[in-house]
Amino acid sequence: MVKIIKETYVSDTLVSTTEHDIDISTSSTQIDVGYTGLGSVYFKLFAEDEAGNRTTSPVILPSGGAAFYDGMAPRVEVSVGDNYYCDDNDNVYIGKYDIKSGINIDISLSDNPVDEDTENEIEGNASGLSSFAVYLNDVQIDYEYVAPDEQHPSGSNGSAIITSFGNDIYNYGPIHINTKQLTSAANTDYNHYVLRVEASDKIGNSVSKNINIYVDKTAPEVVNTKIADVDISGGFTKYAYINKAVTDTIHVVVVDPHDDNVGGYESGVKKIKYSFIWASGVSTSGEKEITGNSTDINIPNDFKGNVEIIAVDNVGNETKSSFKTQGIIIESQGKHDSEKHIKVTLPETACRDSEGHNLYNTNTNVEVEVIDSYSGVARLEYEVTAPYDEGFKGAIDFASDEKEGFSVGTDKYGLKDSAKGKITVPTNSNNIRMKLHMYDRLGYEDTEEVVLSIDKNKPVIETKLLNVNADEDYAYYYNDKQSVEIRVSDSNFDSSAVSISCNKNIVNSSVKDFTLESVSANGISTYKATVTYSSDDEYSICINAADKAGNSVSKNKAEYFVIDTTSPNVEFYFDEAEGKGIYYREDRIMHVNIKEKNFSPTRTSLSSNNTKSYLPYMHDWEGDSDKSYYERTGNNTTSVSFNSSGIYDFDITSVDKAGNSVSVNVPRFVIDKETPTIDYTGVTYGDTYQGTISPTIRVKDVNYDSKTLTVSINGAVHGKLDIDDYISSYDDIEGGQNVVFKTIGADRALDDIYTISVTNEDKAGNITVSDMIFTLNSSGSVFEKSISDADLFNGYLRDKKDVIITEINPDTLNTTDIVITLYKNGIPKILERGKEYELRYSKDKYGYSCYQYIINYDEVSLDGVYELTVQSVDRAGNINESMSDYNNMEYRFAVDNTPPTVITYDIEDGKKISSQQYDLYFNTLDGMELSEVKVYDDNKELVVNQKDGLSYVTLNENANSRTITIVATDKAGNENKLIINNVTVKRPWIKRFVESRGGKIAIIVVLGMIVVGISLFIIKKRKIIFTKNRL
Repeated sequence: MVKIIKETYVSDTLVSTTEHDIDISTSSTQIDVGYTGLGSVYFKLFAEDEAGNRTTSPVILPSGGAAFYDGMAPRVEVSVGDNYYCDDNDNVYIGKYDIKSGINIDISLSDNPVDEDTENEIEGNASGLSSFAVYLNDVQIDYEYVAPDEQHPSGSNGSAIITSFGNDIYNYGPIHINTKQLTSAANTDYNHYVLRVEASDKIGNSVSKNINIYVDKTAPEVVNTKIADVDISGGFTKYAYINKAVTDTIHVVVVDPHDDNVGGYESGVKKIKYSFIWASGVSTSGEKEITGNSTDINIPNDFKGNVEIIAVDNVGNETKSSFKTQGIIIESQGKHDSEKHIKVTLPETACRDSEGHNLYNTNTNVEVEVIDSYSGVARLEYEVTAPYDEGFKGAIDFASDEKEGFSVGTDKYGLKDSAKGKITVPTNSNNIRMKLHMYDRLGYEDTEEVVLSIDKNKPVIETKLLNVNADEDYAYYYNDKQSVEIRVSDSNFDSSAVSISCNKNIVNSSVKDFTLESVSANGISTYKATVTYSSDDEYSICINAADKAGNSVSKNKAEYFVIDTTSPNVEFYFDEAEGKGIYYREDRIMHVNIKEKNFSPTRTSLSSNNTKSYLPYMHDWEGDSDKSYYERTGNNTTSVSFNSSGIYDFDITSVDKAGNSVSVNVPRFVIDKETPTIDYTGVTYGDTYQGTISPTIRVKDVNYDSKTLTVSINGAVHGKLDIDDYISSYDDIEGGQNVVFKTIGADRALDDIYTISVTNEDKAGNITVSDMIFTLNSSGSVFEKSISDADLFNGYLRDKKDVIITEINPDTLNTTDIVITLYKNGIPKILERGKEYELRYSKDKYGYSCYQYIINYDEVSLDGVYELTVQSVDRAGNINESMSDYNNMEYRFAVDNTPPTVITYDIEDGKKISSQQYDLYFNTLDGMELSEVKVYDDNKELVVNQKDGLSYVTLNENANSRTITIVATDKAGNENKLIINNVTVKRPWIKRFVESRGGKIAIIVVLGMIVVGISLFIIKKRKIIFTKNRL
């Protein structure tokens, strides 16, 4: 025997080694290739004898190289849509409506091998498809071809029955077999059809595959649902399952039943669709594939709600209506803790105890609300304890009918998810503790504690004054600060609520700096504070206290006192009185106002320092000290009159009811009602002196003031004189001075009426004015011109009025000796008194005699030159003359009532003068003296010229007539106007033209033209004659 060893290589890779025993006695033998795959294959053969000797060089088959080998039949693949079912045996299940609606069953052919590792086809290594046919219930049918064009058999149109492939086709399809084609199949069972697919490749490998098509006409059903052993089927009417666990699952049992009345085949349940409907309204959905007839659904953590389930079979038939479970509650500790289960509400109050707890002053209803919206409330327990009063406890089972005033809330599925009510706390104590325990249906416990205080007692107030040093006469008046010691006892003392209302100026002032004095066994604390008042005021202490619970108490008029630390304010003033400085010449009335609410008139007086006169008594006070404190203005007034001359130096002293005193000094002043005295020696009032005098003036006063002494001397003619030129000395005497004058008089230049004026004002302002009037007369009268006639001297008397001459004499005149002489043009006339002149007598303010001589106008009314002289004799024998060297008063004037005369020559109204220029001659005459002459050509003033003793003006040529006006005025202002109307000065027009420059030019031009014309005529005539001569 010889052993043949065969090595099989596919694509140069050794894939297997086999040994074959052969009988070497025969000439040949066959060895099975042993490879059913597809690919490029060659073999290496080795021979080995029994001794193990092996040929060194193998025999390689095929001898030409690797050969292609195809040992695989074509593959048939079947597929349907997502809503249809094809099992592992390629059995297809469709729904009862799918035959008519028409669905495609896709069939694909492939001759390519599949890589076992990648499961991808290996293209190009197969022999290729050769034939293909489809049979429905053994009857060949056509199909719809949907493969790409390059894979379509040559010559086919996509719908023909293909029996063979002409090209190298390795893949074919998919082709569509539409279920509508089932209706034409020869079959008695309309719920079952058989498709047979036959195909072969070019090497001869062939395949025949039957595809069963089953119709499923019934929908699957959900049978029941359970969690553990609790059946939760039946719809959502209550919460059937409640548990703390978070890993529970819902076991769902489903079935795809067969209905004999309907017929068909069951494709089996494919999956269930479920939705967790949360109590919050949110839903979470999912699907789960089913193997067999049941499956489990995981319940979400902390789920509350129910589940809706729909079963779906493999052909898409669904349960007609969803299956609904009962309610489910799964609650973890964390979920439970996420909700506030106990809510305690204390009544609104702004009051707090010392630890910040709510504080009440009466029995208090505490509102309690328990909430478990997930698993529901079951029970509430509470306990109340207090350090200064008895406590109590209680419990409420919400499953029972008696809820002790609590109202229970349920949701629509009957779950008791809340309860609300009030627990009354009657305890009177601080730090009342209420502890509450709430249990839900799963046994979860929650606790809550609230602390409150109830204080039903009002504060107790005690007071005491610490300053006991009141005024001796007025028991409630203090001139120092006052302190009120206050004690308040209360279990919830509130220092900020203790106030003192003292008066309208200090309203509800708070009391600060309370210190704890003691604490009683029942929790009552006593606090002490001292309130010190230092401001001046009336204090009617009313203490108001309220504790932190709002219990309030008032202690009215607990204490009463007045603090006055301020001395009275003394104000005074004097009525206006005539005086200077501290000296007054009238009575002084002093008005005193003592600004003091606590005024005492019996403690107020004037006290003398160095007064040399009687001090009046202060009485008749006006004020409102008898009124209540706040009705008083504090103004206490009186008036004191000082009406005696003297020196006053005193204080105003006042002490108020609290003992505060003040002394105010009134500045020293003097009352002096007497005026200074002025006496003269050496001169007598009103006397006339021809010789010399030496006057002396004595001025005296108790309060004499030399600075105010003024002495002046004035003369009626000389005016004010320099007094220093007349006074010899000022001699001081007791209480005054002597003013000694120098010797004056016996000088004609000093003759005048003199007034010595003396004025002295004492220190009090009393003034004495004294005038001494006397006359020094050694020269007689003084004459004055008339004040009303401005042109009396060397002028003209223009107005028709009387002429007045005034004679002034320090003495009186002998009127019988008066002589007035009037000269007219040098002819004298003595005027008669009472007929031709009038005499008026008066005295001026100095006492001079004034004589007015009023000359009758008729005596001076005619034109002429006048002169007046006056002669008189005074009482002293002086002969007075107006024309004397002393007076030199010349009364000379002129009277001119006649206007000037104007005489013209050779001109009259309407005169026409044929001339280029005309000189108009005229003459002006006046009886006294001419002042001026003016001539106007219409409104134009012309220049007046003089020639040969006559005046003339030149009138120039003017085409229009004009008016010539001559105006003559004399020195007395008399005026005469001579008016000559319609005067015309102009030449004839031809004369004006010839004599004008234009006329002269025109004449020259005309003459030139005549000459030229004559010349041309002569020339022309000669030419004619010359022509004739030539002919």
